[in-house]
Amino acid sequence: MNKLVSCSIIIGLVLITILSPFMTYSVSARFTLIKAKSETIVIPEKDHFENVALNKEVNTSLVIVYSYSRFSIPANYFLLSPSPTKINLEVLSKPNWCSVELEKENLSAEIPMSSIIVGGNITFEVGVSLKIISKDAPGYTEGEIVIKATSSQNGNIQPSEGSCTIKIKPGFYPDVRVNRSFIFVEISPGESKSIALKVENLGNMDIVASIEVKNISSIPDFLSINTSKINPFSVKSNGTKTIYLEVSAKKLNRKINEIFSIPLEISYHAKGYEELKGPAVSLNMDVKVKGGKPPSSFNPVIIAGIVSIVIVAILIILLLIRKRRS
Repeated sequence: MNKLVSCSIIIGLVLITILSPFMTYSVSARFTLIKAKSETIVIPEKDHFENVALNKEVNTSLVIVYSYSRFSIPANYFLLSPSPTKINLEVLSKPNWCSVELEKENLSAEIPMSSIIVGGNITFEVGVSLKIISKDAPGYTEGEIVIKATSSQNGNIQPSEGSCTIKIKPGFYPDVRVNRSFIFVEISPGESKSIALKVENLGNMDIVASIEVKNISSIPDFLSINTSKINPFSVKSNGTKTIYLEVSAKKLNRKINEIFSIPLEISYHAKGYEELKGPAVSLNMDVKVKGGKPPSSFNPVIIAGIVSIVIVAILIILLLIRKRRS
């Protein structure tokens, strides 16, 4: 039956070609008989991915629709063995911090012999895997992936191409480090010292940070840790910021030689996104307070009492001498 249909179509085309000079039809119609058009459309099932974690694979599917117009005659059609149209898929562009893998790169569109008169379309589905492979991917900044499908010429069917865009937005990958996790400070009463700390931001977004004493009750009344001149401070992505802690001890009228352990904590969030917080960085600081004046043996009350007694005694003596003379 298929051979009968094919023979009928071939005879019809031959007759149309022979009689074409005597028929009245437009140039565009004659062009359509000679060259059949095709169209290739690429539609992603999901075209937008947000807050994608580092090294986590996300997936979608591409629907490729290949359409060909009427009077499409693929290669080898007259040999009753029509050739399929070759369709090539390729990743046209992508960010360098993202990997893209296609389930298939080469497709074959089999064109039925019975569709030569009316045309038709063929649909494919191809899986796509996406992955962010670098922590340097700019956080909360969209990257675009363009995938292109190219259909080659097949007989009188003209080539065509189509493409789609998939957007992917990396999440916040926090990574904050400090040049030391333990700080030792030795200070005397009445003295102040400045302690330098280097805060390095190896994450993929600029951050806003602050350093605070984690447990205020661990600080005695005569000791203070001043962070008001520091907080808040910002550090650019892949940048370093040096901050200075000011440690002060008040004067004491007693001798002291004690060590106080003070826990510190650096908290931070992505700049412009307060809800995007990274894990806090804990620091331990030991402050040794040594020195102070020894207790004074001078007691002004006692001295005043002694002076008063001496004055009274002198007055009494003077009165007794005056009485004797009189």
